[in-house]
Amino acid sequence: MDYLMGRNPLLKVYVSGYGENPMKYPHHRFFCPQADPLYPSVPPGFVASGPNSGTLDPWAYAGSKTGRPAAQTCYVDHVESFMTNSVTISLNAALAWVTYYLDGSDPRPSNTPTNPVTTIPTIPGVVEDINNDGTVNMHDVVIIAKAFGTVPGDKIFDKRCDLTNDNGINMADVMILALKFGFVYSV
Repeated sequence: MDYLMGRNPLLKVYVSGYGENPMKYPHHRFFCPQADPLYPSVPPGFVASGPNSGTLDPWAYAGSKTGRPAAQTCYVDHVESFMTNSVTISLNAALAWVTYYLDGSDPRPSNTPTNPVTTIPTIPGVVEDINNDGTVNMHDVVIIAKAFGTVPGDKIFDKRCDLTNDNGINMADVMILALKFGFVYSV
């Protein structure tokens, strides 16, 4: 996790929206304002594929005097760098799991309650904060992931996750949560 968060030879944070030098321009069809200013920026929490010295990606070699950068420095934060700056569901699923695991296994006291808060948020309409802990974070992502693909009547259907009120937990609900990811408010 330290490596992803900037403790690496490039001092690059490979997760968007965090740290002093985060990834900003992933190789992505939607989050690419570098290609077209009308497209939105990448929201916090997306992880890039990172350095790849075995790549055939010409963007990763740009600026290298030797033609082949060292293994840990073969990276460029550019929308066209398809081998070093891609964001994929498999990479982000792994990041979600590891983040959730590390957050839950930390022996230090947490600001996030371990039991679901039953109070109504003071800011009306923060439905994306599924567990009502005051932050739209990985806890909410994991809750919606567990209920993903369910409909009313299914054993694990969770009405809190149906953010679109269409009687099913699907990608529309996930996207609504993603757009609000990182939002903090008072409960």
